[in-house]
Amino acid sequence: MIILTRLGGHPMAVNPDLIERAEPTPDTVITMTDGRKLVVVESVQEIMIRVRHWRASVVAEAQLLCTELRNDPDRRADPGGGDDVNARDADDADRNDRDRDDGDDGDAPSTDRIGGLTAMEASLARVLRLPQRRE
Repeated sequence: MIILTRLGGHPMAVNPDLIERAEPTPDTVITMTDGRKLVVVESVQEIMIRVRHWRASVVAEAQLLCTELRNDPDRRADPGGGDDVNARDADDADRNDRDRDDGDDGDAPSTDRIGGLTAMEASLARVLRLPQRRE
């Protein structure tokens, strides 16, 4: 979330992922994806800087978590003591990567790496098993 200031001087937190556009009318008007409009003191340029900094902080946090996970394999265990679905999925992904043909067939590379980990090993990756669609 980024903190912006309403015209009355009251701060508000805004989710930058929900900003559709910002317009530099005499006052800066932010249009959200749901159509709501917010009028703020900050300029469009300042809003862009804050959004970039916020997104960079999200990436930095993800890289930090990946580094911590890589350096401490015990963190992969489920704190609730249950089965570690992400670790099992990561093992399955590694096995699939080994079984896949190494030839360049135009498909996505089999080794998508984020911070030295496969996407399945990354702490932010979650696989949702959805029910089969009924027709």
